[in-house]
Amino acid sequence: FIVMENSLIDRSVNDKLHVDAMLKNHLSEAAKWAKFIAIANFIFFGIFILAIVASLVFGASRFNSAMTMSGLGLAGIGLIYIIFFAIFLIPAVSKYNFAKNAKIALKSNSQEALISSIKSMKNVFLFYGIVMAIIVSIYVIVILFSFIFGGMAMLN
Repeated sequence: FIVMENSLIDRSVNDKLHVDAMLKNHLSEAAKWAKFIAIANFIFFGIFILAIVASLVFGASRFNSAMTMSGLGLAGIGLIYIIFFAIFLIPAVSKYNFAKNAKIALKSNSQEALISSIKSMKNVFLFYGIVMAIIVSIYVIVILFSFIFGGMAMLN
């Protein structure tokens, strides 16, 4: 049996995981692409942060006068961007850790590095699963409210 939280696997049966050459090849390829994607994410995050800082600094007078009417202000927009990028940096770091630990596991046949690698990849999918659940929940709420308010509008 598998307990997800503790990652315990009952090996009382002769269930042994065999890591053969094909599996190592697939893991190596996955690690290469994960590292490429993670580094590309880091570069894009850096570019976006520079663009945001530049637009906030150079466009502050026009932007701030338009946004003070809504009450959000320049600092509020900056904070929203920082939070957004901090949240979406999590899967990029996990992808990079997956790639790094997978390479270590393949070079040294380290079970600990392989476990750490797979744990990092699990974190990537966990993050995307949570984000997907949040998005679906928002869609459901929006659809429910549109039916409720649409029905109320039809009654008037």
